Amino acid sequence: MQYNVIISRGKMVAGMLLCAVSMPTFAGSAVFPENGLIELVTWENGQDAYKIVHTCSLSGKSIHCDGSIAVPEGQVKMSFALDGTVNGGNVELMGVGTTRYSAEACSATATSQDGFKLELDDSGHGSGTSAPGTLTWTGASAKCAILVGKTEQQPSAPMLATWRILDGVPDDGFGDQQTKSALWKQLGQAEGPLARKCFEETFAKLKKPDNAEIKGRIETAAYQQHMVEVAVEAAKADDFDPNWLESAKSIGGSGDAKQRVTDTLAKGLPGLFGTLVRLSQKAYRLSNGLNEKALLPKLKGKLYDAYAAERAQRPNDPPAEVLKDASTHVGTWEKLKTDLIKHFPGANDDARERAMAEYLAARFDFLAKVREIAANKEKHLADAWKNAADDIARVRGDMLNCMVK
Repeated sequence: MQYNVIISRGKMVAGMLLCAVSMPTFAGSAVFPENGLIELVTWENGQDAYKIVHTCSLSGKSIHCDGSIAVPEGQVKMSFALDGTVNGGNVELMGVGTTRYSAEACSATATSQDGFKLELDDSGHGSGTSAPGTLTWTGASAKCAILVGKTEQQPSAPMLATWRILDGVPDDGFGDQQTKSALWKQLGQAEGPLARKCFEETFAKLKKPDNAEIKGRIETAAYQQHMVEVAVEAAKADDFDPNWLESAKSIGGSGDAKQRVTDTLAKGLPGLFGTLVRLSQKAYRLSNGLNEKALLPKLKGKLYDAYAAERAQRPNDPPAEVLKDASTHVGTWEKLKTDLIKHFPGANDDARERAMAEYLAARFDFLAKVREIAANKEKHLADAWKNAADDIARVRGDMLNCMVK
């Protein structure tokens, strides 16, 4: 399976090295949860620097994995969506991969057909082989446009793997560990071995079916606190800082297994946070495939301020129309069209102009919302835990009873 496209020190065409990621074979058989999440890490033997981390959701014998890797040189990012079956410790997956190469002289995207068969053992290791596949370059900037349409054949290769069961969600998602950390801070208990032991025992009781409502309110409160904290960090970014995209992804998710957990939690959120999730998801979706390094330097100026002022007066109007009027007021619309629409998808200039307007408006709406939340941080943090106040008192009481026994 052709997982990694490693770009050799800036030479996009001549220096492109296609590196298959795959794995050896161990005896024994892994035991997976019938429904739950596992982390699956795959790499080519001897290529430890190029490990792909997959988050896999299990449902009976079905498995779906979302994987990603950033090549150490920093110019290549890849993501994978794979579906397949589990039979004991044997895992078989097939799907697609997306590669994004970005350098000052050239940027390009590619899609690949990927798959592998693995045998995973109960020690958390495994081995197998990749399936033959293809990688096709689907888009590129002018200087490396020769790549577009070219297809690379990907031979089968041996693979190595490790795996582990995840507690609710991936480490970089939001699950029990994040809820426990937030709840511990709310309890205000002094650190100590006995306090921690009783806290762990009390938290474990929340997983019982008859405590589901209590646990749900605490999870929702902790998740709201998490969103406030992420929004505050996102609000610190410059209007044209490309790091905004990671902030949007961390709030709204990217459509993978973490996204499904985010959507479940978001259903219980009040209007402000539900709105933030929707804005972040829209902004992230519309940015997919765009070369932000080409776009952002050309946006510096008064456009965001003009849009924010116009949007405040017309909150219910279509965002793209508000953006166009705002940019016309500051004299930037025609220049934006000239400089930027070539970077957007569409059958003609009108379609590309609409795509550009939708993207910019979604981006600005997201920035405005996180800045609004940051400006009222303390109020939002207090509101986050308001509905769980009685639950926190109950947890504190159970914990103290444990400590005096």
